[in-house]
Amino acid sequence: MTFSIGWSRKNELGKTERVEFDLVRQKATWRYRPARNEPRQEFDPTTDDWDALMEVVERHLKRGKVTHEDHEILQYLHKRSLEGLK
Repeated sequence: MTFSIGWSRKNELGKTERVEFDLVRQKATWRYRPARNEPRQEFDPTTDDWDALMEVVERHLKRGKVTHEDHEILQYLHKRSLEGLK
């Protein structure tokens, strides 16, 4: 029900930034950190962000780092967000 996961991505300028996703109960929080010494900032995810998250979670699920319950919650939230983005 509660977990955090993160990965790195390149922004439009080609610089690396850290993306972090937190799930507490069914409340999802997306944050990114533009540089190492800068504070985290919340943002609204795009479909690419959701796709990257689901890819990372699938890998973690196979290794036992994410529970099936959390995976199902994420799939539900992902589906809901895709319906909202259309």
